[in-house]
Amino acid sequence: MSGAAGARQTNRVKTQASLARALGVSRATVTKYVADGLESERDGSFDVKKGLAWKKIASTKMKAGTARTEVGKTADERYREAKASKAEDELQISRGEMVLRSEVTRKWTDQVLLIKSHLLSFGQVIAPQLVGRSIREIQAEIDRKMHQILNQLASEPPKAMRKAS
Repeated sequence: MSGAAGARQTNRVKTQASLARALGVSRATVTKYVADGLESERDGSFDVKKGLAWKKIASTKMKAGTARTEVGKTADERYREAKASKAEDELQISRGEMVLRSEVTRKWTDQVLLIKSHLLSFGQVIAPQLVGRSIREIQAEIDRKMHQILNQLASEPPKAMRKAS
């Protein structure tokens, strides 16, 4: 075995219990490191250097979740601010002061589909009423019916908005 391979071998342990002894922590702590993302090597062994790095990261955090280092404090502050911002957004949504983009998009889509259905049915509704009339009468009836449809759409909230109210 070469010197590099031997050095590599001595930096590895076969079990979580062995890693715990090498790091001077409990077996439960190593289990937590593994659950948090510490990976074993391909052969199932653990790299002691990686374990030491996990121990160092874990030791910079206080039990209450605030880090002892400036970088950690900044990350914790950002996390708390993001969590507070999310709670504020949820409160505004529950009060009806803010609407999700997806909800606005859905309501607009419903409104556009309603307008489309009115416009597509326009010909079927109006054509039978126009048979035998003069061009001026046809134009006047088309204008009247179009205004009627537009006024109806303007005065009624979309179905999606009626449901939400």
